[in-house]
Amino acid sequence: MAVKSQADIDNGAGLALAGSRQKGVELATSAGGTNIAGTDICEEFGHSGSGVGSNINVGSYHTGSGGLVPAAGNTSGNIAGGAAGEKQFSDYIGGASISAPGTFALNELYLNFTQGIQGGEGQFAEAFAYVQFAHEAANNRIRIIYGSGTSAAPHQQQITYYNYVGLSSATWKARYNVTSQARGGDSAGSCFQGSQGALPVQDGYNSGTYYTLSGSSIVSFWWMAYANPNTLGPSCQNSGTVVGEFVQANSSTNVYPFQLQGTLGSDTYNAYAVKANNPGQGQPFGSQGSIALSAGTNLYAPF
Repeated sequence: MAVKSQADIDNGAGLALAGSRQKGVELATSAGGTNIAGTDICEEFGHSGSGVGSNINVGSYHTGSGGLVPAAGNTSGNIAGGAAGEKQFSDYIGGASISAPGTFALNELYLNFTQGIQGGEGQFAEAFAYVQFAHEAANNRIRIIYGSGTSAAPHQQQITYYNYVGLSSATWKARYNVTSQARGGDSAGSCFQGSQGALPVQDGYNSGTYYTLSGSSIVSFWWMAYANPNTLGPSCQNSGTVVGEFVQANSSTNVYPFQLQGTLGSDTYNAYAVKANNPGQGQPFGSQGSIALSAGTNLYAPF
């Protein structure tokens, strides 16, 4: 076994093994008296030839600042998605390429948090907006369904996908962030009869908390203003409101109105919603945006 000086190694010189290194062939005895088998190296780094291989250059695998080089396509900053720190040969091989975009797009034409409706005589009325998340691990993506509108004129439901590479086994979560939100009138108390909402809180989702997208489950963030024409309920006022304000996007704290987070081992991948439509395309969706939903109904007044 040819021995390199420290200077050679520091300069990236190849650690060449003299003679045949056909897989399985024993090599020269090392200075420590331990036989180094061809399989020891081939199984760690791979074999660059058929039969007799070429020089194995450790510098090809252990380069860069501190020698901790991510695998090709790995955006996590660590080799094969592993934790920072001391590396083993196995850390350099077998790691899948990882790609996790930092944003996903929502179109304000179909997700408008300012909606209003005045229903007809004796009619229930709703004004709503929602965003739903589900993990499709088999397809390497997060499905995002969203929409808004009123019970009289709902917008066409939209579906977009957050596509990743190498993170199907990661734990994915979603959250929303607001500085305030409140429900009033028929949207509050016993008068409310909506299927979801009136705020995400009523469905078990608090602002600023990540919720896991497990299996085929769907995490739904719903806002719904609801108007009830029923005069028998003492709390019914024939009108309802939902008001609030989304957070201002803050890159230093990584807080945005709508966010995804994936975790694989010690690595974390974050993404936030941006606007898909002009003007403002690419800007954080909903940042400093108001939530203003209102619904009313014209009550028939009996004699």
